[in-house]
Amino acid sequence: MEKGRLLVYLSIFTIMGLSNAVIPILPELAGFGSGNHAVELSSLLFSAYFIGALLTMLPFGILAERYGFMRFVTISLLLTFFSGIIMLFTNEIHLLILARFMEGTACGAFFPAAFSYLGSFSRRKQYMGEFNFLLNAGLAAGVALSGLLATTGLKYGIMAFTVISFLTLIAGIGYLYQNGRNKEKSKSPIIAEIRQKVSTTSGFLVDRSYTGIWIIVFVLIGTNGVLLSLYPDYSTGMLSKSELGIAIAVSYISTMISSIWVSHTSMESKQMINMGIVVAASGTLATI
Repeated sequence: MEKGRLLVYLSIFTIMGLSNAVIPILPELAGFGSGNHAVELSSLLFSAYFIGALLTMLPFGILAERYGFMRFVTISLLLTFFSGIIMLFTNEIHLLILARFMEGTACGAFFPAAFSYLGSFSRRKQYMGEFNFLLNAGLAAGVALSGLLATTGLKYGIMAFTVISFLTLIAGIGYLYQNGRNKEKSKSPIIAEIRQKVSTTSGFLVDRSYTGIWIIVFVLIGTNGVLLSLYPDYSTGMLSKSELGIAIAVSYISTMISSIWVSHTSMESKQMINMGIVVAASGTLATI
C-alpha cells in the first residue's frame, strides 16, 4: 500500500474517532457550565464541530490544491491533537466549545485534501469505499470506546484518541520529511482563485439539477445529527455509558458494511440513493 494512502486511512480513523469520543459524555461535559442550559450547551458542543468544518472546508480545499494535499492532512492531525489536549485539561465550557470548533477546522483541512489525493488514483472508487469504511470505523470506535471507558474515567476515551492522534501526527511529519513538502502548484493570485472556486461552488448550489441531492443530503444528515445530539440526554437513566456507546456505534457499523458493499457493486447511483432514503427513513421512524 502507498504510504500516502496509508496515512490518509490512519488519519480518517483517528480524526473521526476523537470527534465522536465526546458524544457519550455530552451531558456531563455540558453540565460543567450548565445551570438551566445543559441541553442547549450539549447541542452547541455537538454542532461546534460541524460549524468549524462548514466555515473552513472551502478555503482549506483551495489552499490544499495550491500548497500540497499531504501537508494539509498533517495540519489536520495537528489541529486534532491540540483539540484533544484542550478537552482533556479543561472543564471550562467555552474552551470545550472552542476545542470542538478546532476539531471541525481539522475536518475542513483534511477532507478536501484526502478526497483530492484518493481521487488521483485509477482505483478511486474502491479506495473511496475503503475510506468511508474507515471513516465510520473511527466514528464507531470513538463512541464505543468512550462509552466503555467512561465508567473508569469520564475523559479516558478522549485521552485514548488524543494519544492515537499524536502518533498519527508523528507519522504525518515523517511522511512529509521523507517525501518532501509539495511545492506551490499555482502562481495565480490567490484572491482570484478563491473567487473562481466560490463562483463554481455557488453555481452547483443553485443548479436545479442538483436540488434533489442537496435536499436529500440536508434532511438525512441533519436528521441523523439531531438524533445523535439528543440521544445521550434522552437515554440518561435508561442506558449505561457503555450501552450508549455500543447503541450509537451500531449505526456506524452498518454504514461500514454498506460502504464496502457499494464500492464493489455495479448498482446505479439512482438505485443506491433510493435504497438509502428508504432504509434511513425507516430507521429514523423506528428510533423516534
